[in-house]
Amino acid sequence: MLEKVQAFVFDTTASNSGRLNGSCVLLEQMLNRPILFLACRHHIFEIILQSVFSHSKLTTMSGPEIPIFKRFKNNWNQIDQTKYSTWVSDNEVKKILHKVADDVIIFCKDTLNQNLPRDDYKEFLELVIIFLGGVPSKGIHFKRPGAYHLARWMCKGIYCLKIYIFQEQFKLTKAEITSLKTICCFIVKCYIEFWFRSPNAIEAPYNDVLFLRKLEDYKFDHKQVAELAIKKFINHLWYLGEETACFSVFDDRIENHVKK
Repeated sequence: MLEKVQAFVFDTTASNSGRLNGSCVLLEQMLNRPILFLACRHHIFEIILQSVFSHSKLTTMSGPEIPIFKRFKNNWNQIDQTKYSTWVSDNEVKKILHKVADDVIIFCKDTLNQNLPRDDYKEFLELVIIFLGGVPSKGIHFKRPGAYHLARWMCKGIYCLKIYIFQEQFKLTKAEITSLKTICCFIVKCYIEFWFRSPNAIEAPYNDVLFLRKLEDYKFDHKQVAELAIKKFINHLWYLGEETACFSVFDDRIENHVKK
């Protein structure tokens, strides 16, 4: 069976991807032949979102608990789910998102029609639609805040969107509101589309280029966040290497003369 192994899929922790003693390198040496390295796209995008959270200082903590999330979870029973806020009432957020809002809603609705592997993926998409003033195909409903894990940053995005939506019923400081806006705007304008496109290996090389362009444009909205995300991302451009970039030959979005 070992002769059938052609590629490794792995998260990008040093124990796996280390140049000298990483598991992938050691396994490749054991097999005594070149193996294609395919770094987990979701893990890479988790790292990028984590960096934005860290910049916002919303999740400053000394242990596994995130105080603002814990407060919101404990306060959930007092929330009137029929009274929620969207971006429409926030001029600061509208200034950043008004050009992309309709396209993001369309993308989220189209993605919800796909066969998604997890319920939190669906919740993430539905919250973005509601945040932008839209209505998901199954109507507007909200799930009780659940568990969050330090290694699962998408659930942090779900919490931030939900807290922003119910900000009028939840006591927040000015700093917390500012942080929530920073995170939610980044999720909507830069993150959500590429998170859900990331598992497609064929599209990954071109998506990396598009994501970098998106982050460059985002400098006009929030320069610090954009530069931080770019810095993190350029350390993980696995799919722009000589081997994996060849996947673009099969990407229908790229014109033939570019492929040649």
